[in-house]
Amino acid sequence: MTVDMANPWQLIAWFVALLDFILALYLLVLNFRNLANLHISALLLFFSVNIFGLGWLIGARDATQAAAPTVLLSATSAMTQPALLLAAIVLFRPEWFTRA
Repeated sequence: MTVDMANPWQLIAWFVALLDFILALYLLVLNFRNLANLHISALLLFFSVNIFGLGWLIGARDATQAAAPTVLLSATSAMTQPALLLAAIVLFRPEWFTRA
């Protein structure tokens, strides 16, 4: 993993990923018993990993450096859409996810 100082987009992506990660941890610590907080923090965690992989892919110079971020992006991109749907359902219809 290399940091290209000539390309500010990589640093911007990593900064946004760090902000998403901090916000996800804050929401989780704020009230971890609330189901909406759990789902939104998981969604933000998926977003932060996805953005971190994107920043990592921006700094790749050849195909061997781009292999690991591509695998990371392919794994997290598929998970964010169902997580977004679940978070929206939990926010709009919380009675559907009541704990027994």
